[in-house]
Amino acid sequence: AVEYWRSRRPLCMGTLYWQLNDTWPAASWSSLEYGGKWKALHYAAARFYAPFMITFQRKDDGEIELFGVNDTQQGFEGRLTIDRIGFDGSIEVLKKETVSIAPEGSTLMVSLRRATEQQALVRATFESTRAHTTEAVLFLDEPKRCELQGNFTFQASHGHDSFAVMTDKPAFFVMLDIPGWDGHFSDNCFHLFPDRPKVIELRASDPPE
Repeated sequence: AVEYWRSRRPLCMGTLYWQLNDTWPAASWSSLEYGGKWKALHYAAARFYAPFMITFQRKDDGEIELFGVNDTQQGFEGRLTIDRIGFDGSIEVLKKETVSIAPEGSTLMVSLRRATEQQALVRATFESTRAHTTEAVLFLDEPKRCELQGNFTFQASHGHDSFAVMTDKPAFFVMLDIPGWDGHFSDNCFHLFPDRPKVIELRASDPPE
């Protein structure tokens, strides 16, 4: 919903969510637990409130639009790649082109025809020397109908401070947890793809063994 509202800029210029933290242990809408641990929402908010992001949006007629939402005063030019990724791990490049994103606004980057395919998703990646690489994912079927069979592997990167997580097939909303640890990860509740290992840093003064 936040991504949709931001794509409507300047018709919608901001959103807030309730609530940030808990004042006592409870099941709630907060993004921070009572003890300070980050919930899935807190990681997701860092992405859907990022100063620059790209987002897929469906129109009423089924057409798919990709927007670049830029809240900064700086425009960006970069390489846009759109892939079709099958749940079996196959990857097909659908489009590659150079696009420009205007400052302080929402820019329509590309329009795609209505997609009805099942057991696949569409991924867009925007790479620029002046902005962080960012991606957007569009499910072509209801998530509950997506038959996922990914296998995870982990590899230490630099001692106990970071590690890489990999998969042989797409995996959605991957959520990492270390029981009893009060720190947080550099990212969490993310989509994982076979061609892109995810390097995760442990954000704490005393990382666990």
